[in-house]
Amino acid sequence: MDWTRLVVLMLKVIDSADVVAQVLDARDPQGTRSKHIEDYLRREKPHKQLIFVLNKVDLIPTWATVIIIYWWQSVVKLLLGLNLWFF
Repeated sequence: MDWTRLVVLMLKVIDSADVVAQVLDARDPQGTRSKHIEDYLRREKPHKQLIFVLNKVDLIPTWATVIIIYWWQSVVKLLLGLNLWFF
């Protein structure tokens, strides 16, 4: 499957979804997030909820998990203007 078809398919899935979940690796949450999806949701679908799932938190220290969640809830929420939920 070429890149264009993949993007079109991904946008169709996002359009039909009520909620969008991004699974982030706790060891590198910035490197595993999709800024393109976040930008698309902010621009085109501001009514959709975006959930970040922090995966592999057992592989990092507890204090690092707390810092990651605090940073995302304070800084990123303000910058992106998105409703963030962590589970």
